[in-house]
Amino acid sequence: MAAERSSSGERNQNRRCFMLTGFDEEERQRLISIINSLRASYVFDSSNSQTFRPICTHVIAKKPCRSEKFLCACASGKWVLKSRYLYDCQQEKKWLNEEKYEWGKKLSTKFPKELQEAPRRWRSKLSKEDVKFPFENWIVGIYVSKSVTVYRRLVEVGGGTAVNLRTTKKESFSHILVEPGQ
Repeated sequence: MAAERSSSGERNQNRRCFMLTGFDEEERQRLISIINSLRASYVFDSSNSQTFRPICTHVIAKKPCRSEKFLCACASGKWVLKSRYLYDCQQEKKWLNEEKYEWGKKLSTKFPKELQEAPRRWRSKLSKEDVKFPFENWIVGIYVSKSVTVYRRLVEVGGGTAVNLRTTKKESFSHILVEPGQ
């Protein structure tokens, strides 16, 4: 699952593909209905609803958080938007410009500043052709008791290579991720 960008550095804006994170079932169903009514795709992995899928172009997040979907979307330069975006698109019966709805456009005191700014910062950086992905050329050794695949996906969508230290004999890494107490 390597990081990808088109030759122009832009994603195809005609084919929107959404993921949702942080919503209760009722609101999630409302948002999916809006996505479908506007003829876009909704990506869902029924085996693990928390899994980020790189095919998505947009992640709608209830709040800035450290979920796999939110962090992977930031690391890969996807749009990370507030749900208001979908409601306003439904009202106008068309896709609107995303910038006004992006997390980080207006900061709130309710959430950590770094988490709010990350989506906008990385999407803006990665839209420029000469900018590298956040983990580009990194070889990350991962030594954690849980969620090895989550960390692996995050590093890989961000342009790096992730290696499980529990199962490899590789000896050369640029970074090591270790869970406290390991």
